Amino acid sequence: MSDPININLRRYDGKWSNIVMSKEERVDILYEKVRTKTGMEVSQFELLFASNALAKGTSKTIKECHILNDSQVFMIMQLPGGSDVFKGKTIEWVYDATDMILCEKDRTVPKAKMPCGHFITKESLTMYCKSELASGKSTFVCPANGCGEEFPYWMIRQTACLSEEERRDIETRITRNKCETSPDIRECPKCGSYSKRVDSSNQRAVCPVCSKGKSTLYEFCWDCMAEWNTKNHTNCREEFARKYLSSCGTKTITKVDDCYKARACPKCYTLIDHTSGCKQMTCANPSCKCSFCFVCLKQAVNGNWQCGNWNTVCEVAPIQTILT
Repeated sequence: MSDPININLRRYDGKWSNIVMSKEERVDILYEKVRTKTGMEVSQFELLFASNALAKGTSKTIKECHILNDSQVFMIMQLPGGSDVFKGKTIEWVYDATDMILCEKDRTVPKAKMPCGHFITKESLTMYCKSELASGKSTFVCPANGCGEEFPYWMIRQTACLSEEERRDIETRITRNKCETSPDIRECPKCGSYSKRVDSSNQRAVCPVCSKGKSTLYEFCWDCMAEWNTKNHTNCREEFARKYLSSCGTKTITKVDDCYKARACPKCYTLIDHTSGCKQMTCANPSCKCSFCFVCLKQAVNGNWQCGNWNTVCEVAPIQTILT
């Protein structure tokens, strides 16, 4: 068995706990250790590392999820009502290449060849990642003009100039930014625990932490965050969706620039973030499963895409404002 590592767990109550694991142990063992330490059943929470959910019920090990000593893992409560796998690739370093940010070709400084084929120095990548985190981002995409391919976190960690303290800080900020900007994750307005709904269509959320051992459930509105019985919540979902869609920012998707990072499903209006891949999307709402183009918002008809193939350039639809 490999040497043990310490994992820093951000609990549901905002406090930090230490969990000792072997890199060869499965992620399911980590879930069991979190259950033992917090008293919460595995079905009630999800673990998040560097913006990726650690999948339950798989054979993945701690090492395969790129978790190192002193890594930060967040506990996300699942309210009633993936990760990249390192495949043994090594980073190619090249001297005779141009840094994508500085646009300089200094042959005395090595540049890492990123998955998209662009090159960057350690210093430029470090500066870029810190800037993105400061602006609230939780993922890193290639800044080269017209690219936008996402960089896997394991590559960022291996390439950038990071001390152990900086690595821990970046992992914490990635996960915190993910929690604070994702439409699927909220911070309970009463206890502050990060939570994720089991049923994304249910606006009325029950916090298991605040309700534990109580005769009355603590319920709040997922959209406006007010306690459920304090107001009428009929228009909260639409108001939240409009605000989220208008502030999501843009990215490049399948060679199309200035595409919006978030959309509402054109059929059921579930909010969806574009994290990676092409423009063809299927709604995650199990009662919907609508297939549509994330760029132009046209729905597929009888399995046929109205705007061409996955890599066909189409016109960017404006921000959605009518969501009923």
